[in-house]
Amino acid sequence: TSVMSGEAHAQVKSAPIIPEVNILRGEFEQVRHMKGFKNPLKSEGRFLVSKPDGVVWQGIKPFPSRILIRNSGAIVNLDQPKAKAGKNTKKPNAAMSKIMLAMLSGNETEMAKHFVIRRTETNGIWTLQLQPKGGMARVFSRVEVKGERYIHKVVMEEKSGDKTELVFSAVSEVPDSLSAEELKYFK
Repeated sequence: TSVMSGEAHAQVKSAPIIPEVNILRGEFEQVRHMKGFKNPLKSEGRFLVSKPDGVVWQGIKPFPSRILIRNSGAIVNLDQPKAKAGKNTKKPNAAMSKIMLAMLSGNETEMAKHFVIRRTETNGIWTLQLQPKGGMARVFSRVEVKGERYIHKVVMEEKSGDKTELVFSAVSEVPDSLSAEELKYFK
């Protein structure tokens, strides 16, 4: 078991908490339990991480959607016309967006800005207990991330009582560059 904060990590460089990747693709299933709702909200789709550019979330069920989360934290609806999408780029969830990108791409420096990180590992499966600090502590009571080579599951428990579970599958770094079609998302 190890505990890492921004200060501790700067002094002792060990193996990465989550392996760093430049390109990562896969599928996700999200289940959101919201206080006041009997049944959870479920969605599924695909994701694409480009470390220099951001993350594209492509929802398939219950309805199609495409959202780009830029490295800056700006959120862009890719289904809007370009002119309109640029005007509606927003940052209401910029910090959480950056953290999700950091988790998926293995950017522990960004994660350590917002969480005290405790890592455990059993039989090659690691678990990160992320204790929120600063502004994140006002929103989240607990975040847990599990994986092997890549993240398999993220559980985010909010102070409001809401809980979100993300399960990732078919995750791959291959091919290790963006296709012409994928590059269009980030333009």
